[in-house]
Amino acid sequence: MEEIIYTEKPNLNKPYLVIGFEGWPNAGEVSSFALQHLVDSLEAKIFASIPTGNFYQTSSLRPMAVIKEGRLIELKSPGNHFYYVKTSHLSDLILFYGVEPHLQWDLFVDLLLDLAEKFDVGQIFTIGGTYDYIPHTCLPVVSALFNHEGLRESVIRAGLG
Repeated sequence: MEEIIYTEKPNLNKPYLVIGFEGWPNAGEVSSFALQHLVDSLEAKIFASIPTGNFYQTSSLRPMAVIKEGRLIELKSPGNHFYYVKTSHLSDLILFYGVEPHLQWDLFVDLLLDLAEKFDVGQIFTIGGTYDYIPHTCLPVVSALFNHEGLRESVIRAGLG
């Protein structure tokens, strides 16, 4: 079984987990841009990764080579990384920026949920975008779903219902 590899185990206070994937749910680069912006602007620190091993078809998700003056400098494989941010608020943040898996979704999701349980995550948010038949002249639509009836009022108050 694939495991999460920790480089650090931060002490976090009831963190929220924000998840963003490259791949299909990244239309208009909504997910990757938002997650990278959060990582950069909040100066988030990486603390764990999910190895790509058994989750991807390497024929369609290939590593990128960094070549300078004809010499291979680095081979960058797509990654699945967890970052954390300590805040002065009630809840800290865990940010997950990864690539949507091609294979073994159930195992991949179990790893995400195991980490959420281990860090006593209070809420999980996903960020994504889809292509639709809405012309560019219309304002973008932002929507939200919830999986617990107790969250209904929060979603409605945020204008996302």
